Amino acid sequence: MPLTPRRAVVVLTALAMLTTTLAGPAAAQAPDPAPTYATAGAADTAAEDTTADLAALRFAFASGEIGSDEDAPEVVPGSLLVTTTDGVALDGVLADVAAPRFAAAGFASADAIGSQVALVRTAEGSEVEVARELASLPGVIAVEPNLINEWAAAPNDELYGAQWAHQRTNIEAAWDVSVGNGRPLVAVLDSGVAGDHPDLNGIVVQSLQAANGQVAPGQLANDECGIGHGTAVAGVVGARGNNGGGVSGVLWEPRIIDVALTSNRNGCPPGPPDDATIAAIEAMASLPEPPLAINLSLGGDRPACPAAYTAAINNARARGIGVVAAAGNNGTSGTSVPASCDGVISVGATGSQNQRADYSQTNDFVDVAAPGGVFPAEQTVDAAIANMILTTCLPGNGGQTLGCDPGFAYDVITGTSFSSPYIAAVVALIRSVVPSLSIDQVQAVIENTAQDLGGPGRDVEFGEALVDVAAALAAAQGGEGLILGPRPSCPAEGGAPPTPPPPGGTPEGIIRVSTGGATDPIAQAVAVSSGLPDQSAAHVVLARVDNFADALSGSAVGYGLGPLLYTTSTGPLASATAAEIQRVLPPGGQVVLMGGTAALPATLEGELQAMGYRIIRLAGNSRFETAALGSELVEEIKAVTDRRERDFAFVTFAGNWPDAVGAGQMASYFGIPILVTETGALNDVTRQALTQLQPSRVFLVGGTAVLSDAVAQQIGALGLSVDRLAGPSRVETSLAVSVLMFNELVADGVDSGIGTVAVNLRRDFTHVLSATLISTFGNLFVPVEGDDGSVVTDPVLGVYCGFSALGGQHFLAGGTDVITDSAAVTLDQLYSQPQANCA
Repeated sequence: MPLTPRRAVVVLTALAMLTTTLAGPAAAQAPDPAPTYATAGAADTAAEDTTADLAALRFAFASGEIGSDEDAPEVVPGSLLVTTTDGVALDGVLADVAAPRFAAAGFASADAIGSQVALVRTAEGSEVEVARELASLPGVIAVEPNLINEWAAAPNDELYGAQWAHQRTNIEAAWDVSVGNGRPLVAVLDSGVAGDHPDLNGIVVQSLQAANGQVAPGQLANDECGIGHGTAVAGVVGARGNNGGGVSGVLWEPRIIDVALTSNRNGCPPGPPDDATIAAIEAMASLPEPPLAINLSLGGDRPACPAAYTAAINNARARGIGVVAAAGNNGTSGTSVPASCDGVISVGATGSQNQRADYSQTNDFVDVAAPGGVFPAEQTVDAAIANMILTTCLPGNGGQTLGCDPGFAYDVITGTSFSSPYIAAVVALIRSVVPSLSIDQVQAVIENTAQDLGGPGRDVEFGEALVDVAAALAAAQGGEGLILGPRPSCPAEGGAPPTPPPPGGTPEGIIRVSTGGATDPIAQAVAVSSGLPDQSAAHVVLARVDNFADALSGSAVGYGLGPLLYTTSTGPLASATAAEIQRVLPPGGQVVLMGGTAALPATLEGELQAMGYRIIRLAGNSRFETAALGSELVEEIKAVTDRRERDFAFVTFAGNWPDAVGAGQMASYFGIPILVTETGALNDVTRQALTQLQPSRVFLVGGTAVLSDAVAQQIGALGLSVDRLAGPSRVETSLAVSVLMFNELVADGVDSGIGTVAVNLRRDFTHVLSATLISTFGNLFVPVEGDDGSVVTDPVLGVYCGFSALGGQHFLAGGTDVITDSAAVTLDQLYSQPQANCA
């Protein structure tokens, strides 16, 4: 009986120094006649020896004597930079400066500040003499002054000096590269923007009004309710920069689409209603030229993300729009909609000292922080400017802090409402410079280059921490840091309410596979493996615990013949893993290491060999190559076994994306290789692997926002049959794989003994992939939601009703922190329903 789903819901870059470093006799030339340390130091020498002396010194300065040129960079007195040919020469310099002649010249101290560079301190006024001595040492390439650089590309806007936020994000160095290529398009969905504001006139290119589920044309002065919020937000995005007046936005001359969510058309409500917000998001997604980013400086605390928001956000992302929202101003840990919804970049706020603003929401869904300001304890103008966000305002509306007088169109303000547009504009900036990046890749570079302010890594206060615009832009241009890290998923409205926990804990009809405590991925993988008899494994697959991309391919390599276990990417083999390998794998057996030495240290090979095992390391230069090597090994294993198999291949997104892990259940059962690729195009390594495999069917796992239609077309161009396994949520994508697996089992005559294994798709996915071993006994993944695994959604209810009639066993993968007992009760009741009651 085919199984079908029956319900569905959805820098700091300094100004260039004009210096010439003399590199030795070949570069000898007369010095610039302008005063330099060199000429000052040579004044007492014989005239006929001056040129040769300067050539031997091998240093040159652009700045002239200290204070001799008001336009020259400022010099740090008593400070020199010495560059050597290599580290050996540098060590020699640091040893030689102890000689008495250096002390006599004015030398004070020296420290290595790089592999070839030392900072040498001198008595003020003795820089030239010390430089002369330093330049005579073997291996010295140059001796140069220590200059104080200017901040780069600072705009000339009158009030720019009061915009501390830009200094905190290192944006001036990014402006050296671009201030927004081609006037990037950004949508501001807010209270309306005063498009006639002197810093926004010509920036606002379209004004619309959304009300009652409809979007209609607006006017240039679009804030009919006189709120002023949208004008302040728009100024953060793109107040015209470098125009000599006012302030500067993140983007200097963008195009802003202004959509008023409050107006006379909907009676000027106190805040933006859902209908207007959702209609506006959908309208942006339907534009011939969709904006690069949408900003939503709005929201409220809710326990779950409404399906309507989810649909609108998914549609926007499918059109390539980055959706950015304010994390919220309640200062609590509650979820905030739309910021906490899946697919939205949730932005928290920081103050002028890089501290979390006390009002900024703290929860697992905060992705990154940006300046939002704090209200100062001292009620003065100076204190306000030093602590709050200076931006454009609606003249005459009284302002929200110091007032916005008709004659002065700028004000200071605070809130995550002003952190969010900062990130929205950064998204647009990066995408305007590197348009080939997907939304997730842009978010990844922003998060992966952020300035970590809280504890190491992601935390509830700052997400991945304070944005560093220059670092993010540089990473994007260099193709680095493009993989989005794991994150929790916001609960979706429409799921079944949790059942109260049963008195006896997990129901008798369900077997919980766990360590009994918090679900640690290393211990959890051992718990799963413990179901295998002693010395029964043909091989063991070992992957790093902190990134599931390699483990994803490893689930297919396991092929039910051995467990997928984990260890850390540094240090010795995890003790629990070592013990389990020795228990389950006979001496002389093979351990497959997934990834190179950056993923699993080289020392592991020696450890495992000392334990009596043979080693196979699948080490590519990237996760694409590691996956391709895994596919080759899977085919070799299949060729020497008589286990069930399918001539299929899975292609998944290379990032930490939950859609991909659902493929593990079927890959491990049928030995189906799992390859990975980018969102927008088929990776060349993956293309070559598919060409070599020539599978009868290729399945893309995930929707077009994860794997674009271009990927499908490029696979089809190889002459291969392509299908997509996807749904509007991670749950339904996983269910699509389960449905396919069920139908393939039935096709093989397995119409009984099919069970389930419940997994949590909102937690660290390595523990989900270790559960693929359970799937090799004919158990289908049942994805649950909620950070604690308490939510069983409608699609799951529709697919798995009455499933116990198939006679299989039912498992939970993880402890009660991953799947609650209440969810277990719901599933037990669901499986036990009579088939006649299943609609």
